[in-house]
Amino acid sequence: MIAYYISTTIMASMLAIGITSILRAGEGFVITGESSTLEATTYTLPKFLLSLVPDNFFVPLTSNSVLQILFLGIVGGIVVLNMKDQEQKEKILGACDSIQAFFNGFLHTGLAFAPIGIFCFMGDIIGSNGGEVLASMGKFMSAMLVADVIQLLFYGFVIIFLLARKSPIAYFRNMLPSWMISLTTASSVLCIPTNIKICNDKYDVDPALSNFGIPLGLN
Repeated sequence: MIAYYISTTIMASMLAIGITSILRAGEGFVITGESSTLEATTYTLPKFLLSLVPDNFFVPLTSNSVLQILFLGIVGGIVVLNMKDQEQKEKILGACDSIQAFFNGFLHTGLAFAPIGIFCFMGDIIGSNGGEVLASMGKFMSAMLVADVIQLLFYGFVIIFLLARKSPIAYFRNMLPSWMISLTTASSVLCIPTNIKICNDKYDVDPALSNFGIPLGLN
């Protein structure tokens, strides 16, 4: 799974860089407003491994650090597996299922209002920067759609059809709800509940695998 994530991430990055360089998306336009300068950080393997360990239990939940959250989940799972009291173990697992169901419902409720927020955000950008922003956004959207189509053809007809021996048409149809959420919210995090549901319901993926693999794939 890790090798698959790394290889597909490298290919997607190369495709994005290539398409953006060819179409020159966003060239010649700068959005006005406040900006911040980010300092480059060099990671070594020990430093990366140490960054996975949070300072305390609540920091990853408030800083949106998915890798640290996964680390806590793995450690927590090991702790629960080693618990001797079966009754206590079932209570903890039941509480985790309830919390997951609550947050999935919370995300779906938020998605209903996401288009309104996106519309207001786009209106603010156009109002602050003028109509010429639409041309740059059009080039950006064109670059994104071209890259998406190439990537979908690769996944559909190389991975899905040749390797998995599944119908690409059925795959595209099943994944449509997740793609619509991604296009309207520009957030991969909000796609997690839908992706998990599709994998479990449409492809009979083991929930233990989908609940771990899909969030891991975000990073």
